[in-house]
Amino acid sequence: MRWEDRTDRQKVALLKFALDKLLSEFFNHEHSKQGSVLTSPDWDSLEYSDEGTEE
Repeated sequence: MRWEDRTDRQKVALLKFALDKLLSEFFNHEHSKQGSVLTSPDWDSLEYSDEGTEE
């Protein structure tokens, strides 16, 4: 299936999957030097919070 034929929802899912794989590979590579393996973040569970940033 060509990129142009995909729906926006499919494109978002594909890009999210690719980004997650890329980040997990990067983190695993970077931290394997120190002997610890970091799992990729769960983007759906992350929430933005500006608590504690008082000006």
